[in-house]
Amino acid sequence: MKKQINKSAANTSLVEAGRATQFRPGESGNLQGRPATAKFSQACKELAAEIHPKQRCTKAQALAAKCYERAMKGKGNPRWAELFLHYAEGKPAQTLNLAGSVALGTLEERAAALHEKLKQVAP
Repeated sequence: MKKQINKSAANTSLVEAGRATQFRPGESGNLQGRPATAKFSQACKELAAEIHPKQRCTKAQALAAKCYERAMKGKGNPRWAELFLHYAEGKPAQTLNLAGSVALGTLEERAAALHEKLKQVAP
């Protein structure tokens, strides 16, 4: 014969064991807390602060100068200019226009209306 096990008693003992190891109120499991910066970003900051051996400026300044040169080269590269300006001036806030009406109709009607609106915005 098989011996029957009282499952509710086994579950109760697991719950009690878990409670005994739980953190007390006001006590954290990570006593040192989250590090101020991640290891990778800290390494990047340290590397950028080093002096560039040939240009006699920090590596961050050399990188910014290279970005500026690429943005201004020839007719200019808009992606490099955008990158340079985002870091120099900050990324501009985006606005969202919520005014409008909800027009219900068939999928074809909505697609045609959207196509017309796109023509107005970007001819």
